[in-house]
Amino acid sequence: MEVIPDASKTKQFLIEQSQLQAEYAKSIGKRCLFTFSINEDGILAGINGFYQYGALNIEHLFVEKEHRGKGYAKKLLQQASKLASEKKCKFLTATAMDWEDLAFYVKQGFFIEYERKGYEKNSKMFFLRKDIVSQNIENKPRFRCHIGVCMTIFKDDEVLLLRRANTGFGDGFYAFPGGSLDGDEPLALAAIREAKEEVGIIFAKEDVELAQVVHSAANPFNAHELLLFVFKVENFQGSFKNMEPEKCDDLRFFNLNNLPENLIPGAKAALEAIQNEKMYTETYWND
Repeated sequence: MEVIPDASKTKQFLIEQSQLQAEYAKSIGKRCLFTFSINEDGILAGINGFYQYGALNIEHLFVEKEHRGKGYAKKLLQQASKLASEKKCKFLTATAMDWEDLAFYVKQGFFIEYERKGYEKNSKMFFLRKDIVSQNIENKPRFRCHIGVCMTIFKDDEVLLLRRANTGFGDGFYAFPGGSLDGDEPLALAAIREAKEEVGIIFAKEDVELAQVVHSAANPFNAHELLLFVFKVENFQGSFKNMEPEKCDDLRFFNLNNLPENLIPGAKAALEAIQNEKMYTETYWND
């Protein structure tokens, strides 16, 4: 058996065979390629993919670095969505790694259908989907929003922070002790549970109060839209301990006037709001 390195010919052959199988099995039409680009003395931005089986699949979307922030990517996605409607596709698909701008896709109507873990350096790939708007409300995708809880633990003018490691979320950045709401528990108790699991301290519920609610769009640190409930406590007993060294490589108090530069932006925004006595913050919603 010989391995043929000519990718273009091999790809075309495989596409043709797949089309023949689809046509034979369900009388599904051929795969149709599409490409849109924005040009000005060269290609500044472009999108390509194909539509078949009632879906339009985006393979690549790219904007030259110096031309980002001009709305080119949004314009190209709008062209792809228009094409999908014209071809009577039911939905669009795209993929993105966790370091890409997931918030952009969410703002354009995509949602995360599922994710695949296991790539190098704890990277993840997200499989995105955007349904074509239907008159039938039952076909509209159900809105999804994650709920998180965390505990801000203060000592005089200092706050306790931990540096995440080997988790696939915010690794190398400082954050509050916290995590996802597991369900079947009140928010405050969930925050107390997370603090116990991560730093080994138990707080009385009456000593804990809600300090902040953060509504965050999808972003490089969190692939999903998130409602984060931030609780605070100043009265505590005992000594703190890193209970999960496999997930945290530093745990200490930082002065509020000398916070680490690698503090997760959502945590930084929450601390600023707490100091300004604001109860609600929005992050990553700027166009």
